[in-house]
Amino acid sequence: MVWAPTSLEQSIEGCEYHPSFFLDHQYLRVKFSLVERITTGPGVWKFNSSLPEDKGYCELVTSFWSFLKSLSPSDVFGSPMDWWDQEKFYLREVTRSYCRAQATVRRDQKASLTRQMHHLQQLFEQGDASAFAELSKVQEDLRGIALHEAKGAQVCVRCQWAEEGETSSSFFLNLASKRHAKQVMHSIRNPETGIISQ
Repeated sequence: MVWAPTSLEQSIEGCEYHPSFFLDHQYLRVKFSLVERITTGPGVWKFNSSLPEDKGYCELVTSFWSFLKSLSPSDVFGSPMDWWDQEKFYLREVTRSYCRAQATVRRDQKASLTRQMHHLQQLFEQGDASAFAELSKVQEDLRGIALHEAKGAQVCVRCQWAEEGETSSSFFLNLASKRHAKQVMHSIRNPETGIISQ
């Protein structure tokens, strides 16, 4: 089956079934005539399983859910099912906004710590022994941020064989980048004419 939104119903030019030599099913080819380019969406959203350990996030969800419980489903929505679906949508948006804000904070913190590390490294190389302790602390903080990023990338790529304590953050981040690149569709080739549409 090919599922398409009703907005593309007038764009469907034809539908053909073709036999397959390696399956007991026939494959279906649907022809679309698209006026404008269609971009893909953000994909499937995955909940960050480490968020329940975040005290700030738990406080945000508690206050948010208390507000939602104060609203009666019949006040805004026609049925409790509609209310529940809408509240799940709101909770997802609150979670995404919180994660984006936290990512910005971590990105700024990482940039600041990197500048400090370079400055302290220069002082240490110039013979300032007192800079060593602070340099070690900054490096440890940067290592913690890198491990957090690696854990997030490990969840995104669904890497099942990652060992506990694995520190190869670039490996997991590269896997996440490759997975995202594979999901992007840049062009479609017509099997009859060989013409590639972008």
